[in-house]
Amino acid sequence: MPHVAFMLQPVTHGHVYPLLPLIRELVDRGARVSFFSPPMQSVAEEVRAAGGEPFSYESIYRFKETDDEPRSVSWAAYPRRIMADAIHAVERLEAPLRELRPDVIVHDFMCTAGRILGHVLGVPTVALFPTYPTNERFSQKHIMPVELPPDHPERVEFQKRVQEISARWGLPPFSDDAMFVPSSLLNIVFMPREFHPAGDSFDDRYLFVGPSFGPRVRPTATLPPRDPSRPFYYVTLGTAFSNQPNFFRLCLEALSSLDGHVLLSIGNHFDASVLGTIPDNATVATFVSQLDVLPGCTVFVNHGGMNSVMESLFHGVPMVVVPQIPEQACTAKMMTDAKLGVAIDPRVSSAEVLRDAVAKVARDVTVTENVRKMQQIIRATNGPRDAATAILGAL
Repeated sequence: MPHVAFMLQPVTHGHVYPLLPLIRELVDRGARVSFFSPPMQSVAEEVRAAGGEPFSYESIYRFKETDDEPRSVSWAAYPRRIMADAIHAVERLEAPLRELRPDVIVHDFMCTAGRILGHVLGVPTVALFPTYPTNERFSQKHIMPVELPPDHPERVEFQKRVQEISARWGLPPFSDDAMFVPSSLLNIVFMPREFHPAGDSFDDRYLFVGPSFGPRVRPTATLPPRDPSRPFYYVTLGTAFSNQPNFFRLCLEALSSLDGHVLLSIGNHFDASVLGTIPDNATVATFVSQLDVLPGCTVFVNHGGMNSVMESLFHGVPMVVVPQIPEQACTAKMMTDAKLGVAIDPRVSSAEVLRDAVAKVARDVTVTENVRKMQQIIRATNGPRDAATAILGAL
């Protein structure tokens, strides 16, 4: 029985969701799956439901050290904090992984600990990209917002961490401009090659398998019936960025004046009562089953998270993207350039701007046709099957 160990750095649920159908596929083919991640809400339950065995480990990574830390400071410190957490994780996971003796370590591209542990244990490693892989043509600078001079204290501290990793575990040194070094064996990308802005520039170490969808354990709201003949507008900012009642209040103001029904999925960071009176043609829920909601949707307003984007395109739904982080800003630009939707500034404060963006996308025949073409490309893929085949083949 092949034994596959998955490893994740502290990441959002968006990095977890594509793995659950893959775990199920591997288990169905007779593999044993161990899953190492920091504790995250519902993840252990989701992994068990997929047939894997969850293990949690303590993480010291925090994007912000304090609530009032400026985002520019957080991004400058990001590489150094990721490396410090990788060292912390390797120190705690080397012994249990030696005992488990996996045949392959499959790790999120952000999880440098997985790469180190594969090197230390002499086990092949496979990197997973639920978002954009990078190379010489599409570098980290496309999705990392801060460029620092070589003598910046954070860059100096980063190199100290890398030197420690090289001295202790023999991993070749690397720079913060290329900290997410791809696997020399196999890199699995959960999007079609046609979606990546530089997809044709990646060599055969990269396997673009398309999205990986599957049922989720997290409880979701039971929604009232709606008239399928009327327009339907769905809004979410995902799990990590939903603590924005002002934005959702603006969405109610902007969209409830349109003909049709509005659904807001607001997460659990605040109570829906702070939104005030909910219009008759609107529904507010904590969590919904997105794959159930999107069929029949007219326009999907979202943050540009890759799972949401792939799910929307799978169902042929055009989007208005309100990016929250640089990676999502990259997606927003790509969506606009490819005429798959439009992007608006996340600091939007005008209901009219949001309403106009939604109306524009809904009636744009070019967007509709381009979304249909991408839908056909995505529907021709089978992410879990092809990823599982590649991982087992790498053994």
